[in-house]
Amino acid sequence: MGHKLSDETLITPALLRRFIAEGELEDGNGQHFAVIQMQDGSYCEYNPYSPEADPLQAGWVRDVLRMLNSELHYDGAWVCCFTHPAPTGLVQRFVEYNRCCWIWLDRDGDPQFTSDWVKDGHHQHLDFADVVISGVVSQVQRCEMAYSAYFEMMQTDMLDAKPEHKFRRALGEKAPSARS
Repeated sequence: MGHKLSDETLITPALLRRFIAEGELEDGNGQHFAVIQMQDGSYCEYNPYSPEADPLQAGWVRDVLRMLNSELHYDGAWVCCFTHPAPTGLVQRFVEYNRCCWIWLDRDGDPQFTSDWVKDGHHQHLDFADVVISGVVSQVQRCEMAYSAYFEMMQTDMLDAKPEHKFRRALGEKAPSARS
């Protein structure tokens, strides 16, 4: 089926704030179009005050999320967020976004890291058509490599972390520095 996170654990204020933050990176205006695969396998699109994504982009993301969340959820879940809509000068229902980021959420629903693609960035795929042509498996492999790097870093960094230094932001816990 897919990931095991409940819809309440999946869609949290922390995740919605993360979408905005991703949209503000690199002088972005905060606009974003997110695709979230729910626990039952259905999809939720979230794009407040932002244009709809090109149907090619949105459809391709569903295929990638289906594979990521069924085969590589790592007891968490993956979501996708498009940012930086391409300026058109015209009023259009759909736009192509120039950045696509994959965000992995841990079992508590906390966003942990992002793997992204940026148009004309420092990637082998200069255009979103290149990303689509490379295939779903190629994108899943990129996310798997990002998870492996994250996991290795966490194993190293967390060896000395004490329980009182950890907190679950998505569940409403306050950071240790904010606790009285």
